[in-house]
Amino acid sequence: MTTRICNIRIPETILNRYDELAALTGRTATYYVREALEQHIEVLEDHYAAARVLSRVRRGDEPLTDFEDWEAEYDAKVARETGENGKGTVKRSGSGDRKARPKIRP
Repeated sequence: MTTRICNIRIPETILNRYDELAALTGRTATYYVREALEQHIEVLEDHYAAARVLSRVRRGDEPLTDFEDWEAEYDAKVARETGENGKGTVKRSGSGDRKARPKIRP
């Protein structure tokens, strides 16, 4: 993996924590900072992807699916993939007992 140098300002208390962790484990503080950045970028990417979808939903640009429709599609897909004919499937508790369900994407 190609790397680049990035200079950032980190509060001394946080940097001290990384130094202490490095001393306890024999790894470098740089290792732990890199690990934290790699993990957190995934959280940020997921957050902003969800925010974009939510924005499209609010504008009416994103199709929604009723839960019952999604559930039926999912059950049919599982049956196709497992070769089951529907016998012996487990009925989900609470299925159909609410009048209004939130809409979700499949």
